[in-house]
Order: sequence, then C-alpha cells, then structure tokens
Amino acid sequence: LKLTNQQIVPWIALMIVSVLAFVVMLPFLVPIAWAGILSYTSWPIAERIRAWCNNRDTLAAAIASTLVAITLLLPLIWIAWLAQKEVTQLYPAVKDFLETPYQTPSLFIQQPWLNDLFGDWLAQLVATASNAEEA
Repeated sequence: LKLTNQQIVPWIALMIVSVLAFVVMLPFLVPIAWAGILSYTSWPIAERIRAWCNNRDTLAAAIASTLVAITLLLPLIWIAWLAQKEVTQLYPAVKDFLETPYQTPSLFIQQPWLNDLFGDWLAQLVATASNAEEA
C-alpha cells in the first residue's frame, strides 16, 4: 500500500487536531467524571423527589440541586470554622514560642554530633522566625 502526500497530510492534520482537542479537554475530564458519578448516585433520590413533587420536574430539580448544594457546602463551612478556630489558637502559641529564648533540647546537648548537625540550623530557624515577626 503506497500512500501519496495528498493522502498522508489530512491524516497527520487530523491526528494533530485530535491531540490538541484532547489537551484542551484534559482539565475538564475529572470534573466531568465527578459529575457523572454524582448524577448516577443521586438518581434514585431525584426520582423520589420527583414523585413527591407530583412529577413537576422544575420543582424537583430545584429541591434536588438545593439538597446537593447543602450536602457539599455544610462540611466545607464546618471545616472553615474549625480552621479559623485553630488559627486563633495557633497565633498566641507561635508568639509565645518566639518570645521565649531558644533553648537547645537536652538530647542535642548530650549528643555532640546532633548538636553539630542540627543546633545551628534550629537556632537559625528561630532567628529567622523572630525576624519575620518583627517585620
């Protein structure tokens, strides 16, 4: 089978366009997969809601969408609240740590090779953190 340039060029162009289309679609593949999983798993609930709404599709879709949004947003709000609570406790702890003078742990003092290896690094780390707080 002998192919001419007129036969090869369209196939090469088609392959290039296909690869470029795949590259464009690549960021959307995971969200599309999750949308498929979510729609498949929530279908029985949507059917029950539709039956409860006397087959009014718009009302059933609105209720189902609201339930999905609440299901996804409530844990995120809870996590944000917990993170905010932890950060308010973290700031005083870091401030106290930086205000107290640095003391080498006894393990480092007892083992000279550990002190040589990590002592200067720890002192520099605390000094850098203290300088960052002052700025």
